Amino acid sequence: AMELSSFDSSQMQRELREASEQGATAVRWNAFLKGLDLAFDTSTGLVSGLAPPASFSSLRQALDIALEHGLLMQIVLATSHFLRCGWGGCDSTVDKIVNRERVERNHKMMTTERGIQAYLDNFIQPMLEEIGPHPALFGFLAMNEGYFTVHAEENLLTFVTDKTMSLTELQRFVNRVAG
Repeated sequence: AMELSSFDSSQMQRELREASEQGATAVRWNAFLKGLDLAFDTSTGLVSGLAPPASFSSLRQALDIALEHGLLMQIVLATSHFLRCGWGGCDSTVDKIVNRERVERNHKMMTTERGIQAYLDNFIQPMLEEIGPHPALFGFLAMNEGYFTVHAEENLLTFVTDKTMSLTELQRFVNRVAG
């Protein structure tokens, strides 16, 4: 349950060893749980890459560790937490980022054509180039728990994120990321 920027190879080694010993054959990693590791251009508000200290080489290292333990790994690219302020509220900060600002930037990234394209060009493509085809990569999950991000009037759930989008916007984001 660590974001890419807090990657700890010893912890990953321990957790994947334990998963393998318990009989798991595949694991899912929410490496980008809240979108904290996305870098945004201050003038455009669009994704410009990966924010230090996060590194796609750490992602590759996690896949190498999974392979050592005979595991496949699915990497989650986005989650409903991208649009959720969290327990501290919208005015609190996480890693020096005000939650409200993080949610607003992520919302723009997920719901506008320019935002989606910048995410694909400056984040997804460089990630794919860095990790390449890897024998432990089971696949990517474009969006985890996306149903929480859809406007309340369009879904049957009682809980939605702090910032929401239409079902059409969610489908467009997922379809574009999935390729």
